[in-house]
Amino acid sequence: MFFEIVRIVNSDDKLVTYALLLIDGILEERRSRIEYLINIQSSFNKKRFIDLIGILNSFLFTHNRPQVVQRDLACHILAQLIE
Repeated sequence: MFFEIVRIVNSDDKLVTYALLLIDGILEERRSRIEYLINIQSSFNKKRFIDLIGILNSFLFTHNRPQVVQRDLACHILAQLIE
C-alpha cells in the first residue's frame, strides 16, 4: 500500500512525493474511497488495520524538512481522513 511507502521510505523524496500524489489522486477521483480508508483505519482485524492517520502524522513530524508539495499533500490527505 502507498501509505507504507510514506511510512518506510525516507531517503527517496521522489518516491514519497509520487506515493502521496497517487493517494491524493485516488481520493480526489472518487471521494467514496475515503470511506474505504476509514474502514481500514478503524478495523478491529489486525491483518487489515493500518494506522493511516498515524503514518501521515509521523511523516509530518519526523521527516526532515519535507518538501512543500509533500507537506501540502500529506496535510490534505490527513484532513480528508479526519473529516
